[in-house]
Amino acid sequence: MAVSSQRGCGETMSQNTVDWSGIYKQALEQGGLVVPYREVGPQYGLEEVEAAVEAMQGDILTQGPFLKAFQDEFAEYVGTDFALGVSSCTGALEIATQLLEIREGDEVIVPAITFIATVIPLLRVKAKVVFADLDPETHLISPASIEAQITDRTKAIIVVHMNGMPCDMDPIMDLARKHDLKVIEDCAHAMGAEYKGTKAGAIGDIGCFSFHTVKNISTLGEGGMLTTNDAEFARLIPLSRWVGMDLYEDLEKYWIPFFYDIRSVKGGVPYNFCLGEVQANVGRVQLKKLAWMNDRRREMAARITAGIADLEEITVPSVPDDRVHSYHLYPVLYDGSGYGTNRDHFMDVLFHEFGIKTAPHYLPPYKFEIMREMGYPEDLCPEAERIYSQLTNTPMNMSLTDEQVDYTIESIVKTVEKLRSGNTKPEMNFS
Repeated sequence: MAVSSQRGCGETMSQNTVDWSGIYKQALEQGGLVVPYREVGPQYGLEEVEAAVEAMQGDILTQGPFLKAFQDEFAEYVGTDFALGVSSCTGALEIATQLLEIREGDEVIVPAITFIATVIPLLRVKAKVVFADLDPETHLISPASIEAQITDRTKAIIVVHMNGMPCDMDPIMDLARKHDLKVIEDCAHAMGAEYKGTKAGAIGDIGCFSFHTVKNISTLGEGGMLTTNDAEFARLIPLSRWVGMDLYEDLEKYWIPFFYDIRSVKGGVPYNFCLGEVQANVGRVQLKKLAWMNDRRREMAARITAGIADLEEITVPSVPDDRVHSYHLYPVLYDGSGYGTNRDHFMDVLFHEFGIKTAPHYLPPYKFEIMREMGYPEDLCPEAERIYSQLTNTPMNMSLTDEQVDYTIESIVKTVEKLRSGNTKPEMNFS
């Protein structure tokens, strides 16, 4: 098999012939993986090191000029009036919950499959999380299901641009305007994704981004950003992210009566979710790299999609023509019910026989103990239940070579063929 590998910003390795059978046999004998599911996201280089050192040599290491520059550049990139950095996307969601004055008893609609961080801020204020089911084609929150869940207690909708594909925002925004609801975009997976020519995070009332280590750009492992066009929100976010500190101005003596006050935010107690200068300056470098890193993700995704297109047992979410996907994840659904196999068998053969680790996230949040203890039933959304039962994610990160991508495709094909024929002995015993 003659293949090539892309490295860095377009640098290409020379073509060579790869004996994958020997490689995976040796790796498995040594207890290793040919294609691990690595918890890595973007690529770092000397540019990030230089940016970190530059910020470390500044007079202040938090909430200084590099954060301001990162915020301005991020707002320009996304296309919003304001962007404000925070320590994580979860922190961004906490602040968004505070800005929208979501309180105990209020209802907030969220998708039935998402990371638990989407709902944690709602649980903290004792709001009622209402789960909307998923669209069977895109596997994103269904506008029809949202509409069916709206009551007179509904306060907001949180959409999650899962895997890097934006939700169908026009009908969702129409529903929000009709019922006077606010919309939060959870863009943790969707840095650089677009809906009808508009960047994710510039459509709803507030966008929340993640720069966690696995995301499409990262600020040294943790970080986040809020985006908005609302000037009042932009005024309050700095208070909410930094203990409500409001510096006095134009005092005759700078220390009388004191040089700052502590204020509440929308009647709520503020947080401490600051993003440091070193992280911000690294984020500026990462933002400049985002376009080619996302192009590489799309290239790998297109390669996989083409390679598994003829497998009836495998489906992937459809990508409408009006979306630009950023492919934070590459999910596949396996349905082997016709011959008595399931997603777990599929994962098991890929792992034990081909050395490829996949990951079946995300579990519907209402299935976790924390939500069951609050009285949420385990089976709420039938389409989400079906999707999760078949769902796993193939490795998708910037460290993958073309050889590994091709090997993943070949291994998926061979795994399906083995499961069809019964010519395999999975390590795990499933009932």
